Amino acid sequence: MNDNVIAITANTSWYVYNFRANTIKRLLELDYDVVVVSGDEEYKSKFLNMGAKFELVYIDKKSKNPIKDIRTFLSYFNIYKKIKPAVILNFTPKPNIYSAYAGYFFRAKVINNISGLGSVFINNTVVTKVVKSLYAIAVKCAYHTFFQNKDDMQLFKHNGMLNNAKSSLIPGSGVNLERFSNKEWECYPKNEKFILVARLLESKGVRIYAAAAKVIKQKHPEVSFSLLGPIVEDDISKTDIDEWERENVINYLGFSDNVEHIVRDHTAVVLPSYYSEGVPKSLLEAAAMGKPILTTKNVGCKNAVIDGVSGILFDPQSVNALVDAMENYLSLTESEKISMGRAGRKYIEDHYNEDFVINDYIEKIKQLQL
Repeated sequence: MNDNVIAITANTSWYVYNFRANTIKRLLELDYDVVVVSGDEEYKSKFLNMGAKFELVYIDKKSKNPIKDIRTFLSYFNIYKKIKPAVILNFTPKPNIYSAYAGYFFRAKVINNISGLGSVFINNTVVTKVVKSLYAIAVKCAYHTFFQNKDDMQLFKHNGMLNNAKSSLIPGSGVNLERFSNKEWECYPKNEKFILVARLLESKGVRIYAAAAKVIKQKHPEVSFSLLGPIVEDDISKTDIDEWERENVINYLGFSDNVEHIVRDHTAVVLPSYYSEGVPKSLLEAAAMGKPILTTKNVGCKNAVIDGVSGILFDPQSVNALVDAMENYLSLTESEKISMGRAGRKYIEDHYNEDFVINDYIEKIKQLQL
């Protein structure tokens, strides 16, 4: 074991770069050797330019094939045998499980982050039971487990998967308040522009958003609806998106690493998710930018909003509920919408500043190294 080596791992390099880059920078400033371990090399050069090292691990994040998951564990095992990390920071589901297992063999101090439990926890299936068992073992392998919301922590407790002494809440992934600033409108836009920012998953409510947009545009044709995010599953296809664009319902903006420049040009952010979220970073970032939020009373999503103050909450999996929320928002005066955005910014400053999250990690790492 090398006392100065910290591994940071997630299923994609995109996640590590977009959600944990400032954590890496802080660790490097403290003279730790940081090794990023992810399932692709897309952002490898960015990590190397920062001063971190990089290792490629085998992960098929969509697969439920146990043979592939064993291969993931062995891939982590071989990497940790080589780099000998003292501390491992795990993010996203498969690293939380298989990296924790591998790190345990080398007596590394593992810190897991449960940032939502994903679509597999929505239904009580055989797969759900298997995943719960895998998580239970992973928690026992970890020195500490951070949860991003109370609902997930309670779920782990209810299922006997959690040791209270080794877990705590953390304020999501946090937000870089300088990058996501709340520059106000010089002149409030004449027409409202909604945007949904997410991976294009069925359970993120993308179809619900499109269906609600059709209803709203019949009454308010001047209102526009944008969609920003990568196509990652077959349930929301390019064909679906092309059809929505052909019907002049949705403007698909593709995918961007500079989401703040796109969101800044929209008036409100919508997320009709019924996915098992941690605390959606897209909502935290939008609120930090002074954008009112319309989202569901779903696990994680509701944590990003003060209902009626910084945004509007509505029931999940309901087009009508989203339409009503949009109508309620559209009925507000310009000053009320601006006040809602200001309240959201203040809420993020008080509760979700990225510095809070990074400090929690630094403190925990120092405790583990005593």
